[in-house]
Amino acid sequence: MYASTISKLKKDLQARTEEIALLQEQVDKYRNENENLMLTIDLQQATLEDKDTQIMAKQQELALIEARIQELMVQSQVSEADAYFARAQAVEEAAARTRLAPKKKKETLREALELYKKSLSLGKQEAQAKITELEKKI
Repeated sequence: MYASTISKLKKDLQARTEEIALLQEQVDKYRNENENLMLTIDLQQATLEDKDTQIMAKQQELALIEARIQELMVQSQVSEADAYFARAQAVEEAAARTRLAPKKKKETLREALELYKKSLSLGKQEAQAKITELEKKI
């Protein structure tokens, strides 16, 4: 009787020991998976931070490029206004030299007036005085 009880307890102990070993293996497996997942999360977090830094740098670069484009557009507009103004002055000078053809002189002055107006529309304020002067002449 004691032998069968001892045998039964030994079998039960053996079964519990095996169950504990299986559970310990599962715990170890889950612990390893958890550590691997934590490492993966850390790597992803570092990657995200790096990408965020790159995005911020690109945004700053883009802002600088946009500012430069704006500056170039303003310079271009000023240059274009200056070019129209200079051309209008040349056309006006040509009109002033025209003596014997009043019709041609008037057409040339109108052309100069239009060029001055384009120059004014692009921001050349100097052109306003010339426009007023030519409108009185025409």
